[in-house]
Amino acid sequence: MTGFSGIGLSGDPQRPVFVLTVARSGSTLLRVILDSHPGLACPPETSVAQVCAGLARLWDILDPSPEAASREFSPLAVSAHLPPDAAASIRGVIDDAFGRYLARRGKQRWCDKSLDSANAADLLAHLYPAAQFVCLYRHCMDVVVSAIDAAPWGLNGYGFDPYIANTPGNMVLASARCWLDQTTAIIEFQGKYPDRCHGIREPGASTWMLRRAC
Repeated sequence: MTGFSGIGLSGDPQRPVFVLTVARSGSTLLRVILDSHPGLACPPETSVAQVCAGLARLWDILDPSPEAASREFSPLAVSAHLPPDAAASIRGVIDDAFGRYLARRGKQRWCDKSLDSANAADLLAHLYPAAQFVCLYRHCMDVVVSAIDAAPWGLNGYGFDPYIANTPGNMVLASARCWLDQTTAIIEFQGKYPDRCHGIREPGASTWMLRRAC
């Protein structure tokens, strides 16, 4: 893998690190590497982005921002930009849980590697203005092969479920479409926040492949 540099790991719980990636991209190994740093604690997947999205949705319903109040209600819609009191409340919940984890581990800064974080990356960037993001890329065909190896009797979990539901019996197409959607979202996010993102990619997993594959 190449491209990982410049991410300062000095202790600051208000500067978490979020890993954005697709399933079967080597993110578990990356989590172990990051967690080995003496100041950084990176637990197994917490789905913290979805927790934040759920709390943001709760605020939108109970105390809607002007943006939320002006749009048609949707149970799945989440404002990426929340009022300051809502953002502070959500951070308080997350910081309390991760603060306890940091204290037990004797570390100063937390990191999260959850496979669904790319879907709520804009919300995470808003909630934690000092957060940094590691964008992990793997070649599409390597992801497909790894997905099939991990679930030879049918894709399930890893975020593939809605894709296999749309293309039953075609694991290659389902995993490739998942890779395309998630990788597109991550690349677009990295383009919006270049100073906060640090890309890691295996040789050959370039944006050229995004345009040509799948």
